[in-house]
Amino acid sequence: MTAAHALGSAFLIDGRRWTVQARLDAVSTTQRWSEYLMAGDGQYTWLAVELLPTGAQTAQWQRCDARELGFDPAAPGIGGVPLREVERDSARYTVVGDLAGQLGADREGVLHFVDYVGDGIRAATEWFSEDGPVWLGYRREHHDPAAITPL
Repeated sequence: MTAAHALGSAFLIDGRRWTVQARLDAVSTTQRWSEYLMAGDGQYTWLAVELLPTGAQTAQWQRCDARELGFDPAAPGIGGVPLREVERDSARYTVVGDLAGQLGADREGVLHFVDYVGDGIRAATEWFSEDGPVWLGYRREHHDPAAITPL
């Protein structure tokens, strides 16, 4: 998964069928990436594709409201694993498709983010307005692009 995929495109990810419902494309001063909202069997997951000089890096993310999880940016951690901040920036973004009420993002604008790493975990917080929710996305591993099969 290295390029923008059309809404409705179907993929097998680790043997499970997911369909692209929406895509958020973002560009910061140091990164360029797409976040795909994938729907399957009444559930949602996020697939991020970071476009790096060495090629695309793909990861499946779980996302939730950071405050509901009790995430504290002053002492960041997930499941008892301490995290350290590795980047803080803003990015211009555009949305294609229906985010199904998730994120509270406009069709385009500026998102703010902080990236974290910890023992086997990579996490990021994103927010689209100062008074909106702070979204926490986290994952424990990268996906091998070969594990994502277009249908």
